[in-house]
Amino acid sequence: MQLERVGAWLVAIGNILQAVGASQRIDIAEDIRNSYSIIGLTIEAIGIGLIIDSIDEVNEETIGTSLQGVGTLTVLYAALSDFDESQTTELDIKGNLIQASGEAYTLIGVEETLHESIFNKVGFIGVFTVIIGNISEAIAGVKELNGILAEELFEFGAIAQAVGSIVGDAFITVKQDELYAVLTQKKGVYGPPRYLTIDWETAKHSIEKLYNLQPALAVTGHGMFMSGAELTNGLHQLVVNFDQASIPDHGKYVD
Repeated sequence: MQLERVGAWLVAIGNILQAVGASQRIDIAEDIRNSYSIIGLTIEAIGIGLIIDSIDEVNEETIGTSLQGVGTLTVLYAALSDFDESQTTELDIKGNLIQASGEAYTLIGVEETLHESIFNKVGFIGVFTVIIGNISEAIAGVKELNGILAEELFEFGAIAQAVGSIVGDAFITVKQDELYAVLTQKKGVYGPPRYLTIDWETAKHSIEKLYNLQPALAVTGHGMFMSGAELTNGLHQLVVNFDQASIPDHGKYVD
């Protein structure tokens, strides 16, 4: 989880740098503007690589994130190449469309409980904002190939990706159901993430087995470590109240 979180924030930082490079409202030299974009794309690619490395199994998230990586590397290749302007623009278009398809693919199979809290809704909207940004940049590229200036649309796309990546990628990777707990890192023993769990009966049995082992220390992928009576009591409460506290009222894998 920590690796995924670091990767998500690198993606956000990379998109912010690209937005700075794309903004015509910031008065900077063209070579510096290009450097912002290249550095931003590089950081984004590294972040995507970390996210992929943190995923243990092949699923929609793995495939979608991999597509995002391919799209990012395509745009980076275009920025570093010596192609003429039209060839570079064509690669940009393809890269942005691949990125958009990757973002969209990560949403496939995400259960309906993703929409249950305001916090998760914001994260979900963030992903769509990134998709809109990618598509906007692709449209801007098509316009430029046809001799139509589209700097404002390209700038909008870059800013949309920056905002969306912060809201969607960076925030959603925290994967806790309560905003208060996320912001304060409040200690507690919680059930598995609702929008990633497909077998609640197995999840419950896993919690029961863990409780029966009576662990003395728990160092998890996110949050603070717990030990002693605090951990034992927390696991006990989770086992006793699992159905009410952890299993959502509705969703793809509970209806």
